[in-house]
Amino acid sequence: MDALGNLQRYFRVVGEGEEFAIERGGPHVTLRFRETDPELRGLRQNSDYIAGMLVRACRDMTRRSVSPARVEFIHRRPNQRVEYADLLGCPVRFNAEWDGLVYPTETMRLPVIGADNKLLKALQDACRRVLGPTPRKQDIVHDVRELIIDKLTKGTAQFDDVARELSMSSSSYAAMPTARPSCAPRSPSRPKERHARGSGGDRR
Repeated sequence: MDALGNLQRYFRVVGEGEEFAIERGGPHVTLRFRETDPELRGLRQNSDYIAGMLVRACRDMTRRSVSPARVEFIHRRPNQRVEYADLLGCPVRFNAEWDGLVYPTETMRLPVIGADNKLLKALQDACRRVLGPTPRKQDIVHDVRELIIDKLTKGTAQFDDVARELSMSSSSYAAMPTARPSCAPRSPSRPKERHARGSGGDRR
């Protein structure tokens, strides 16, 4: 499950054209994804590619032939026959609101085989150095840090949203030393990663 949380953060950082959400509840965990732009949703080549990539990633990470319980697609059932069940290993539903992979909860609890724990610790230490020292007591600075970290795992931490949840005015929040850190690392400029999105995309 931690690996999926990392994947969700990855999509938020580099996949600006995609929405990615994890739904937990009952006997299943659902990985949902779709284009941010509603006009681009339902393109078969994008949906099929990401679904196949995620299924393959889960198999590679667990080194088991795991399959979803169900896959859902925004696009319609193709006119030509596509062996979705054979490729993905499960039933498929079309005309959904989101593209999604529905996995049994026990599958999502499988360990990642070959995980590099030394690299993980090095990355965690680097992140702690960027964030700075942890406050010694739970004060407003601690609350701001925790709220920002929580929001970043789910998307973006908007300035006004953070102030509103802390019941503060935007001007009061702006005056805090942690509101706009001057030492925050800058991301290298790079072209946005996007999948094939031509005007001739196949929605059939």
